[in-house]
Amino acid sequence: MGAGFKRIAPRNTAKQLGFLPKGKEVTMPDETLLAGMLEVAVPLWIEELNGKPWEYIQERAKECSQVVAEKGDIILFKSKKKGESAEAFNRMAEGVACLAFAPGGVDVFGLHFEAKLQGKSENDDSMQDKGE
Repeated sequence: MGAGFKRIAPRNTAKQLGFLPKGKEVTMPDETLLAGMLEVAVPLWIEELNGKPWEYIQERAKECSQVVAEKGDIILFKSKKKGESAEAFNRMAEGVACLAFAPGGVDVFGLHFEAKLQGKSENDDSMQDKGE
């Protein structure tokens, strides 16, 4: 089985979720920009990671999670430094792609991503299944 994703829940706008102050009107698409961008970026990262050793994917997941933890705010609110928000978003998309290789995949922002390493022996697959 190759990479795949599906929507697992309808997306809501910020207004529907009550995140906007009363009286504040903002036109927003039904699908959030971040989730829409992940729909495109994560499958590309899954394709890039596929065929890499499981240990490599685990290491990349750790590195990406550190970047998102440190710079998550600039993913949501654009950085003044050119390219910094894009770099942080790419680490988030790569990290989600890494998690897609874990057993059962990953759910994020109403999307489900799941992938299986291609071209690996049964021993490699069993390591992935155990999360080692």
